[in-house]
Amino acid sequence: MWIRIQLRTFVSTGAVARAIDITGAEDSFIAALISALGVGCSGTMAVAFTQLAAGNYR
Repeated sequence: MWIRIQLRTFVSTGAVARAIDITGAEDSFIAALISALGVGCSGTMAVAFTQLAAGNYR
């Protein structure tokens, strides 16, 4: 979910394969979020990108 000035936008996520190792997922999430916002992505696009970075998608 991305919240900006009382406007909530839900970002859908994909199914994740069985979790292998969740260590560092939050670090990956924050790094991806900062990177995406830093290059000019919208908030919702940045959140969608972070889901891919922190998840175990196949």
